[in-house]
Amino acid sequence: VLGITGAVLDRVGGNACTAQTTLVVAEDNPRQPQIAGPVLATSRLDAPPDSAGLRPFRVGPAIVIPRLDAIIRNDQPVVIALSVAAAADQDGPIELSWTVTRTIDGGAPELFAQGGPIADGRGARAWEFAAGKLPLGHYTIQLRAKSLDNVEIVRDISFDRVP
Repeated sequence: VLGITGAVLDRVGGNACTAQTTLVVAEDNPRQPQIAGPVLATSRLDAPPDSAGLRPFRVGPAIVIPRLDAIIRNDQPVVIALSVAAAADQDGPIELSWTVTRTIDGGAPELFAQGGPIADGRGARAWEFAAGKLPLGHYTIQLRAKSLDNVEIVRDISFDRVP
């Protein structure tokens, strides 16, 4: 487990901010499904057809603009993007499921939503919530991808929805 802190400086506007995250390096398992992300983003845009040579951050065919923090005001959209694939030496469906918990004012986490399992969750996907459509609170989303031979990978992402 590695803690990472980065700083961003806007030399023209004179603003600066820092971003922190934790990087978990999983044990190497060549049979394990792969999850790229999840990424907390400010927006997801359809990529123009002639943009194959461009290198913005992408999840599948979409351009994703990552957030620099995990605090999202209620007047901002919430976008979560990821991509799921089978292990390098396998070609089969990957079952995908997720749970969302919400904590309000330091209380106990409560189940907010759950989904799946999707029988074949391979590929890119994104969840988008318009501004004001997700109640205030602290959210944790846990994604589980499982191969046909029951090898599983779990990824979490958390954020705070504030006024």
